[in-house]
Amino acid sequence: FNMNEKAGTVDYLQFVLARYDLNGTFLGFSNATNEFEWCSPTLNQVPRWRKFGYGHKRTYDCNLFNVLRYFDEPEFYDLYLVDFSRDGALYPVPVRNRNLRDGGRYPNENTNVDQEADDLLTRRFFFYDQVSSRTSLNGEATVIRYAKNIKLTTTVQDLEPSKILPPLLEILYE
Repeated sequence: FNMNEKAGTVDYLQFVLARYDLNGTFLGFSNATNEFEWCSPTLNQVPRWRKFGYGHKRTYDCNLFNVLRYFDEPEFYDLYLVDFSRDGALYPVPVRNRNLRDGGRYPNENTNVDQEADDLLTRRFFFYDQVSSRTSLNGEATVIRYAKNIKLTTTVQDLEPSKILPPLLEILYE
């Protein structure tokens, strides 16, 4: 990896979120800014996780009762990478839901890289769900499911280090 700037490259990766409501109605596109820090957002600055070639890890605590207080329903998202070298084309980012269950097994629960071959990747994800545990239409949520761990991995291509492989978003829910 060469830290010197190269013409036609960018320092920050731009991601776009397609947003959907609980019923699947498309709500529009928005630039991904602080949504991945949904519990403790960074305001008025470019999030460090978007800088290419830069590792970033952030840990924080959430008061999940605020989710119940301020949000009626969860939103669902599809993540896209913006490719400025192709006139802003949108490339879908696959999602590895670590909790995904398929016929009684958890194919995405990997302990090493060799186990990733059978992973089932999806597209749509959410940050919190305070609705699915309700026992009636206007009932209280008995459980809040939330993204406990979010990891976005971008890997440089071996043979062409000025290019990247498709990013991968990995989410572990609790």
